[in-house]
Amino acid sequence: MDRTALVGTWTSETGARLTLGADRRATGTDLRKALLGGSTCTDSASGEWSFYTAPDKAGSTHVDDSLTSGQQIAIGGDGMIGNCLLSALVRKDERGFNLCLVVDPDSACSAEELLRRDQESARSE
Repeated sequence: MDRTALVGTWTSETGARLTLGADRRATGTDLRKALLGGSTCTDSASGEWSFYTAPDKAGSTHVDDSLTSGQQIAIGGDGMIGNCLLSALVRKDERGFNLCLVVDPDSACSAEELLRRDQESARSE
């Protein structure tokens, strides 16, 4: 997904809210509502977001601030989410693109946990 398509506010059915700025700033509220149980991440904070690289031959990825598109983003920095570094997996289903916030990239989100583009945010851009 292209960076410009990610910019805006994303919300879940459970009330989590994540705003991704064009300046790569990220702010979130009620984020634990979008995470699988057992997370020690705090509920709200601010920081930066960046894309992960595609996996290399060994299957490793890393955050690269120069990337302008990707299928996974890192949300961290500036004490974002306490000591947590979250990932958001970019997916697409019958309702369109969504973000699945995870601490473990092998995790999956339920329909209620998925963050979807806030329609008010999409109209104002």
